[in-house]
Amino acid sequence: MAKYRILTGMDYPPDKRVEAGDIVDDLPAKSVGWLLEQGCIELVEAGEKA
Repeated sequence: MAKYRILTGMDYPPDKRVEAGDIVDDLPAKSVGWLLEQGCIELVEAGEKA
């Protein structure tokens, strides 16, 4: 599973709050693309391909 560094604080379902600098691996898959494009997150570690 890919890991992302949060660059700006945000809330995401279900009732989760992350702050800048946090590293997470449970972002909603449908949001990852636009979050990367907007500079809200950055890839830290790529996940394994299935």
